[in-house]
Amino acid sequence: MAMFTSHHTGHHAPKSHSSLSAAWGIVTDGIAEVRASWRRRKTAEMIEGLSPELRKDIGWPTSDILFEKERDIHH
Repeated sequence: MAMFTSHHTGHHAPKSHSSLSAAWGIVTDGIAEVRASWRRRKTAEMIEGLSPELRKDIGWPTSDILFEKERDIHH
């Protein structure tokens, strides 16, 4: 039977991020946000293409519901 041991000094060199690494992180975060925005917009377009009855069933506001809300606010 073999026994393995390791010795840790508890001292780690501080990790530094280069400016290139930081810039790359900003770029990838920006790309991820653009993709998420695009997906939200495409999903909204797809839902808007559904019939008003179906949109109402899933809880998506229809133009007649918005009109009724505006009318109630003005009265």
